[in-house]
Amino acid sequence: MIKLLIRSVMILGLFAGIANAQIDFQQRNPVLQKDSNRIMIGYSIIETNAKPGDYLATYNIQLTYTQDGGATFIGPLTQVKGDVGNELIAGKDQKIYWYYLAEGNGFDGQNVEFKVDASYEPFLGGPINALRSALLPGWGNVYVKKPRKKWKWRWMLTAAGTYGLIAGSLYLKQLSNNNYQKYLEATTLSETQDLYKRANQQNLLATTAAVLAAGLWAYDIVKVAIRGGHNKKRKKRIIRRNLQRRQQKVISLGYNPVFNSSTIGFLWKF
Repeated sequence: MIKLLIRSVMILGLFAGIANAQIDFQQRNPVLQKDSNRIMIGYSIIETNAKPGDYLATYNIQLTYTQDGGATFIGPLTQVKGDVGNELIAGKDQKIYWYYLAEGNGFDGQNVEFKVDASYEPFLGGPINALRSALLPGWGNVYVKKPRKKWKWRWMLTAAGTYGLIAGSLYLKQLSNNNYQKYLEATTLSETQDLYKRANQQNLLATTAAVLAAGLWAYDIVKVAIRGGHNKKRKKRIIRRNLQRRQQKVISLGYNPVFNSSTIGFLWKF
């Protein structure tokens, strides 16, 4: 008979910038459920800065354990159910069920400490961020794309390019107006033709630069709106799937992976 000697539970949340995200990771002691040949590890993820009904991030939860005081860890464990895996959302009273006999790794239950590894990815912004790009070209991309260590300020290239084209257009338009005024005041045929040609070319270049600036600005706004729309749909899909999984109770045909037997009962759908 297995004897589970649990000294403590180690909950290690691998949260980069956890203070800024305002995420609280809480633990509860594991519970040995002999009838089901499983161990339940409870935890809670609380997003203190989230609006009611909203969530800040999606989480990836994995379970490992050590029997040598943390010198080595075994896992991530695969025979697990419950609130474990990818694309989870924050919540209280989360539970991981580990079917230790089915794992087949020589687990004897002596001096075991569990570790819940949690990494997270913030939900990206929605289409409303197109308004940011409407104010400043490229700005909205900061909120709808994953941040990159390299080219962190790449969005500013869009702003610089757009405003550079606008400045160039205004400058060329002013040169064109000056040469056109000189054309009106010219007294010789050769001077008239030269000034008119120069003013016409500068005006064409000014118009082209203005069109390119408008196109680049509009493209950035539309791109942010589309990307934000995809982000919003993905967020809704993840939240809906998690809430349905938590709330739905079903009469289900269960399978015991240890004894290769089927059971029927009233249970939570994981």
